[in-house]
Amino acid sequence: MWSGGRQHERTVVQRRTTLRDEEGLASDVILEDLSLSGFRMISEDRLIPGQSILVGLEGVGVRSAKVIWAKDDVAGCQFTKDISPSEMDTTLNASVVIETRFAPARAPSNDRAQDPRAEERLSARRRLAIILLAGTACWGIAIAIGLAIRALILHLL
Repeated sequence: MWSGGRQHERTVVQRRTTLRDEEGLASDVILEDLSLSGFRMISEDRLIPGQSILVGLEGVGVRSAKVIWAKDDVAGCQFTKDISPSEMDTTLNASVVIETRFAPARAPSNDRAQDPRAEERLSARRRLAIILLAGTACWGIAIAIGLAIRALILHLL
């Protein structure tokens, strides 16, 4: 543990946890150290100072925080409301029940140049119109086939 001139002592944690961004997209991070007022983490996602996030604390639950600084893949964050000493102890003493890794979740991009695979979305109204037209066309074909068969039978009789 060390304080480094900070208000609260930091404790080395080195545990995986889940981070959710402002849009609720989840990603795996490594919680490097923890104090009552914040934490330092490693994240594959680009974090921006001032960004609001949610972080999972083992045995305690999800807590809101704000990114204070970020450099490369490391970020320092401050809890919106300090965690209590008992929450700190619970998190430090919690054991991992199931360790998993989320697939990287990315927000959809509006910039097609960034993601050439992005498909254009049709509005609900257009999708409904396409479905109705396709259904009507299918019924029209079925009726035409039925009339043709009827005419053929009548012609043969």
